[in-house]
Amino acid sequence: METPQPITTTQWLGRAHALVRNVDPIDGNELKTAMGVLGGQRGNDVKDAYAKIVAQILYRAFAIAELSAPASAQGAFIAAGEFF
Repeated sequence: METPQPITTTQWLGRAHALVRNVDPIDGNELKTAMGVLGGQRGNDVKDAYAKIVAQILYRAFAIAELSAPASAQGAFIAAGEFF
């Protein structure tokens, strides 16, 4: 039996969902679906695939937010070529 995800992970994903939903409601729905899979009893191969989807959604949300940021703050979220 798999161990449930830590509460801190659940809280972080909840905050990420609130941000993403405000940036793009469609991505917000997709993230919510992915969160359900990650917190469920699926196999690790399925969870790995959904973790990649979560990363893609977050990168899109950060990019959209960055476009709205002042020039001095652009590039501050995730430097090009870097990982979370």
